[in-house]
Amino acid sequence: MPSVLITGCSDGGIGAALAHAFHSAGLEVFATARSIQKMTSLADIPGITLLKLDVTDPKSISLAVDAVTAATADAGGLDYLVNNAGQGYVMPMLDSPVADLQAMFDINVWGALRVTQAFAPLVVRAKGVIVNNRGYSASKAALDFVSTNLKLELAPFGVRVVLLRTGNIATNWFDSVPTCKLPRESLYQPVETQITKMAQGKHQFPTMDPNEYARRVVRDVLAATHSTVIWRGAQASTVKWAVAWMPLWILMHFRNFFLLPLGLALACSSDEDCSLNGVCDNTHTNNTKTCLCDPGWIGSDCGVLDLRPATKNTGYNRTAEGISSWGATILRDPSHQPDVFHLIHAQFAFGCDLDYWTPYSVIAHSISTTGPEGPYHFRAQLVDTFAHNPTVIYSAADAAYVLVHIGCPVNVSTTSCETVQFSCGTGNTNNGESGISAWTSRDLDTWQFHGQVMPGNGNGTWDADTTNPSIFPLHADGHNMLMAYRGCVENCGEALEQIGVASAPSFTGPYTRLPGPVFPENTEDPHIWRDKRGNWHMLVHSLEAGGGFGAGPKVGRHAYAREWDGEWTFNNSTLAYSTHVEFTDGSAIDFSRRERPQILFSEDGLMRPLFLSNGVQEANSSLSYTIVQPIGST
Repeated sequence: MPSVLITGCSDGGIGAALAHAFHSAGLEVFATARSIQKMTSLADIPGITLLKLDVTDPKSISLAVDAVTAATADAGGLDYLVNNAGQGYVMPMLDSPVADLQAMFDINVWGALRVTQAFAPLVVRAKGVIVNNRGYSASKAALDFVSTNLKLELAPFGVRVVLLRTGNIATNWFDSVPTCKLPRESLYQPVETQITKMAQGKHQFPTMDPNEYARRVVRDVLAATHSTVIWRGAQASTVKWAVAWMPLWILMHFRNFFLLPLGLALACSSDEDCSLNGVCDNTHTNNTKTCLCDPGWIGSDCGVLDLRPATKNTGYNRTAEGISSWGATILRDPSHQPDVFHLIHAQFAFGCDLDYWTPYSVIAHSISTTGPEGPYHFRAQLVDTFAHNPTVIYSAADAAYVLVHIGCPVNVSTTSCETVQFSCGTGNTNNGESGISAWTSRDLDTWQFHGQVMPGNGNGTWDADTTNPSIFPLHADGHNMLMAYRGCVENCGEALEQIGVASAPSFTGPYTRLPGPVFPENTEDPHIWRDKRGNWHMLVHSLEAGGGFGAGPKVGRHAYAREWDGEWTFNNSTLAYSTHVEFTDGSAIDFSRRERPQILFSEDGLMRPLFLSNGVQEANSSLSYTIVQPIGST
């Protein structure tokens, strides 16, 4: 009975399908993988022997050779050797660490050569056939030349070499492909989402059933009378014809035909496809429109903040003192000192933590003399308990800084952290979160209180509880202001939290609300702004599954609209930012919570996002602090 040894026979892959097909054709099969436990579909089948074989481990290969030598001693050697083991890797070569590429080549090229060298005496003795499966990757393509050399070297000994060029097969091959993570400076950041989908096997090309593929390959291999090339798999014939008959310049001319389905160039039809954070342009893509992202935004749809590594011990972090904070607005110095920046932030009094944000939150003022990233040092308390969710904007029409927040005066224990039931007005009788107040200042030190300018909605609607304010000038005649806020039914309960928008002739009101939430998603903490083109944007804290309050990384979402009172689009497909933060020292933290987003923009009229601030809480900690992370090439 002729015999065959196949590498890479883990369940669900090409190797396992080939093992079944060779076995059905009447061959004795030696099926190998790095772990026998990965070959359960081949276990306990008479005529199939399972062997452990790691193509990168000479000792493992040697033990497999010994086992096959003993098993084929009376048969005159090994008739077929199929080098099938391989590792996938989907990354632009310009961004690939050389060590990763070397590891891939060690499996796909040198692994095949190690196995061939080790089993060559058995194959020569049988005057057999070596089959090299040249799959999808650059390293597998190197097997073309290895196979050509082996063909010349082994022909005098009656050994044939078959090169198997495989098309698209419906296997679990992509499960072992490493996750794509592009460097932030990568030229391919605009299509990272598409590269990630490629690495997950989510392409639009047709595939062939692995068992049908294996049946055809085995038939071809057993029928081969000389060294040859076999093309099998979905689209293999098309590629064979194109490579044989189409000149390279024609292939390059039609590159978009091949690249667009792969997502290497993502077509757009309007600026909305670019999240209004860029323009849909065909200047550099031969009439194929793609998104050109504004500075500070990346991704195929310009929906991802181009966050850079943060610096440790910056922002506002007093957790070592037992003091917690929760989000902030970064402001330039009113006297125009270039390195002086101000932070208006929420802080919790008397050593209380995030669990006691109500009623212990106060609003404080801190200063950095080393730039916008900080560190910031406490200067003064501006508003006593209870005051939370501070947002500050400079109003040119009022020639003043406008601070909005939630809360009202309430007495708290100074010796222990205790919850208190109280109300600041319509919409909430439990914790005082409903109702928005305003202050103004010329210098950020002296503040004038203007009272509650936007109470909860007395109509008892979806936004009875009105909180999480974010304010921005409408840039219309007069002092018109826009207010984004989070609304929910009275006392919130288990209802959705959604974002509303209201306008007023002045920051003091009265505010006229749009009739309903601007999008249906469950979100809070809006941060609203208008870009250089006049479009409107929000960052929000998403309460979706896998995000929310410590449930996972999906926390930062972006929404956009041509007009503030028009149709808003909530970007469900692209995450603007996550709970993952990298630092300049090479470390990283996956925060349990990351909320209250606010951006410091450039003051050149281009509204370039420069720094993102958030309230963050690390896993297994009750304390929280305010982080500041650079955006783009600040």
